[in-house]
Amino acid sequence: MAGTTAPSSRPHVLAVPAGEPPLIGRAHELAVLEQVVADPASPGLLLTGPLGVGRTRLLREASRAGRAHDRRVVHVRGNAAEVPLGPLAHLLPPVAGAPDRLFLLQHALTALRGDGPPALVTVDDAHRLDELTRTVLETLASAGDATVVATERSERAPVERLRTLGDDVSPLSVGPLSDQDTELLLAGMLGGDVEARTAQRLCDLAGGIPLFLRELVRSGWDSGRLTTDGGPWRWDGPVEPPRRLSGFLLAGTDATERLVLERVAVSGPVDPARIGDPGDPDTVTGLQRRGLLELDEAGRVGVAPLLAAALGATGGARAGTAAPFPPASVVPRQADAGARHRDPDSRADLELIEDLRWQDRVEELGPLLADAGRRLRGPDGRARLSLTHALLARRRGEVALDTLDAADEGPAAAAVREATARLDGVALDRGGVSGAGAAPGPGGAPGGCWSALFLAARAGRLAAAGRPAEALDAAGRAGEALADDGAEQVETALARLLVVDAELSALRMAGRPDDLERAADEAHHRNLASPGWAGDAWLSWQHGRTALARGDLELAGRRLAEARAGTTQRDPLALSADCVGSLALVHVLRGDLAAAAELLDPVPDRVPGPAGAAMERARTWLRAAGVTGAAPVRPLLAVAREAAARGDLVTEAVLLHDVARLGRPAAVADRLRTLAERARAPLPRLFAAHAGAAAVQDARTGARLDRVSAELVTAGARLDAADVAAAAAAAHRRCGERRRSAASAARATELAAACGARTPALDRLVRPRLTTREREVAALAAEGASNAEMARALVLSVRTVETHLGHVYAKLGIGSRAELGGALPTSPPGAVPSAG
Repeated sequence: MAGTTAPSSRPHVLAVPAGEPPLIGRAHELAVLEQVVADPASPGLLLTGPLGVGRTRLLREASRAGRAHDRRVVHVRGNAAEVPLGPLAHLLPPVAGAPDRLFLLQHALTALRGDGPPALVTVDDAHRLDELTRTVLETLASAGDATVVATERSERAPVERLRTLGDDVSPLSVGPLSDQDTELLLAGMLGGDVEARTAQRLCDLAGGIPLFLRELVRSGWDSGRLTTDGGPWRWDGPVEPPRRLSGFLLAGTDATERLVLERVAVSGPVDPARIGDPGDPDTVTGLQRRGLLELDEAGRVGVAPLLAAALGATGGARAGTAAPFPPASVVPRQADAGARHRDPDSRADLELIEDLRWQDRVEELGPLLADAGRRLRGPDGRARLSLTHALLARRRGEVALDTLDAADEGPAAAAVREATARLDGVALDRGGVSGAGAAPGPGGAPGGCWSALFLAARAGRLAAAGRPAEALDAAGRAGEALADDGAEQVETALARLLVVDAELSALRMAGRPDDLERAADEAHHRNLASPGWAGDAWLSWQHGRTALARGDLELAGRRLAEARAGTTQRDPLALSADCVGSLALVHVLRGDLAAAAELLDPVPDRVPGPAGAAMERARTWLRAAGVTGAAPVRPLLAVAREAAARGDLVTEAVLLHDVARLGRPAAVADRLRTLAERARAPLPRLFAAHAGAAAVQDARTGARLDRVSAELVTAGARLDAADVAAAAAAAHRRCGERRRSAASAARATELAAACGARTPALDRLVRPRLTTREREVAALAAEGASNAEMARALVLSVRTVETHLGHVYAKLGIGSRAELGGALPTSPPGAVPSAG
């Protein structure tokens, strides 16, 4: 949106860490290794797995564990299969003459046994050991003279025989990392967050193999395609495996095998019988055994995405460059005069206009829009052009509804009016826009290709009016209409985004946190399963706003930073100001005031439209962070009135509840009560209950606020609940109810810690202050120590311990040891506990 300043486009590139990447996702393997290494009587362990999965790294961890247990550690590497005892040469004294095999065996056993306790022998690449070395190690393990921990490339050995070192050494399969662990490893390698689509592309290609992921990251860094401008790391352009990695993947394949792999890579999963002449069963089976071909449930063989890329078959959506949608390519199309004359909707021109608009190439649109406007005659074409003008007006920070021609009628025009009203933040039955004039259709929606857009926008407007049940019904029908309409036009692409917007808004107001989280995650992953497009930023923004509403500030920060980074490249949906405001609010709530101020400083004081609410929320909370007592909330009340003028009950309720949370409940209690009566949703009712209870200070205020806080937790608004619990603590304290005050403060602190947040209400909390001795007694009691055990440990009498414990219970507002763990005072990040 106009008025925001994009960060520098100059890439800021950090070197990939030179040391070992963090060890992630291997807790089970490490636990088994620790058990084996700690037991001198254990014969050992054989770590099996494919190339690059991290067997050697685990072997190094075994060596470290052995030294930690004061065991003699001997390392052997299988790299000399043609020389008897070659891998042990560095460990054996020289032998004169030409001894026979029996002598060599006894010589090696004597040298490795030594005089002390059994050694720990670590063996890398056991599948490359010569037969005599394997016999030595197997003999040592079976006799209890050594613990042997070895690695073996599983796809290089016959499938039925993985136990290279005999049955005494147990095998442990080391598989690829899960998607979640792979993403964590990627973030650890780069030392920061990674854009979701970049993470997905790299993780898909790596297939959970740490070595492959590291090589891809190094390649991206070397080529300059993997960069960050201070936000999440992002890969621009195609992801191509480096030569070294391609060599790893294809090492040992002959011409026939490579031809089979190339055919499968180009064709996709295929019946082995249809591969062609080179695809004889032995070749296919051999490639499967080595992990180069994968068999799916239908019995078809395919190659992994990274191998396909190594073979030059990078045509898949995830391996290629991100493309705008709709349509996928943006190549100026010149329709011949006859075709343009025969097409009353100028479809070719409209497709080109939409291509350019989604790519944010606004400066090229003027002549095309004027030409299309002169020649358009059909209602669908006029409606698509009107929608384009409305979206461009939104990008300029103007009221999009003002661009529409009120004289336009029919299903297409009705759908465009509905969508434009939603983008302008106008709720249902406000602003003179209600969808009147729509052609009959299911549920009053227009028929044909415009039904999905009409229903999706109507769902969002119902959600904004505080009618979540009706909104979810309309969103469901919009989804069905999208499924029935296979064509992708500007209206269907926008409808997909508005369905997500409506569903998430409705679920939040309905107080259904589990469904809300599930819907946000599903929308995010559904989007990543398709090619990259300009809607990525919108969906990341929606995911981030949802996480912010649930109090998951860490996820909110990542998704909103990703959305903001996306809008700096292209912003056809005018999200930049919304992203900046929401991300700045996350920074404030996490206590990073400098980062919030840096985001907000370049933005004009007045941001028009719905984005102004996000921006003013961030500014108000930032100002409140530096104020003692109630914060200045006049600008927040002003944008709340603007939301009311649009009929946007939900946004108004959120803004007014912010005013209550910032210490001015009396200023908003009456209006929130009115909104709660109009809304058909629980969350506005809870906001009104908070303001109403806090505005009337009496003996029952604290109890009322405690109940509201508990209900807000159930509704999924944890951060709101934390502030209400803090208000309850203050109300109890004013009435002299120290125990209840301490209990409310403990709940507020616990909720804030779960969110990773600090707010003015939380900063004003008077937390219980325990003496040093009380803290010692409380800590021991929380660990389960009895009074007698605490007395002995602290050199006190049992009676003194009981006295201290009684003081702890009174200060924390609890009545038993079982409650101690959750009640011991902690502080939100960066907060300093108050005296009291």
